[in-house]
Amino acid sequence: MDSHQANNAHIEGREWFTVSEWRTLQVAPFWVLDSVAFAGGRPESRKYERQQLALGKELDSVRLRAADVVFHVLLEFQTDPGELGLARSLVNEGCSLFEAVVVTTAANCVRPALFFAELQRLYSEDSRASREGLAQVAEILKAKATPEQARGFKEAMLLIGEKVAMASGSGLLGLGRKVSDAEKAALEAVSRQLSV
Repeated sequence: MDSHQANNAHIEGREWFTVSEWRTLQVAPFWVLDSVAFAGGRPESRKYERQQLALGKELDSVRLRAADVVFHVLLEFQTDPGELGLARSLVNEGCSLFEAVVVTTAANCVRPALFFAELQRLYSEDSRASREGLAQVAEILKAKATPEQARGFKEAMLLIGEKVAMASGSGLLGLGRKVSDAEKAALEAVSRQLSV
């Protein structure tokens, strides 16, 4: 059994994510953003814009990295319609769980560039605090994802947190300390909330 078949068999052996669980995974990057961005209090607007831009760039790079698999899936796997069907097919074809989250959001948009705005909309409609939401992400991953998928998703969230923290750096001309002590503590808290 090759790794693709093993991955497929493991996913098929578990119930797939519900729409509510999928939405929780989609919103996770924004909980990470806010955990880091608001670590030292309310950030100034320019700093927060830089942090949002860092998140947007990371999400867009994930979407682009998965482009080949997405193309194949869209051609071959249209038997299970809808967002969750597309997500399942993407994962079965080798995308990471996080790539599937990003790509399915982009697929729902008229223009792929709008997917960040779509994620922001989903986030704005969610009333959970970051701590609660990230703990639920960990629970969902434990119940529904393979250990490899869960680890990959959590690592993606921590990478996003690091990129957001680095974007907020206030060093002169890009020099100096980029990540504050409060942001480091926030990254550690995110790691704990995700049960890393």
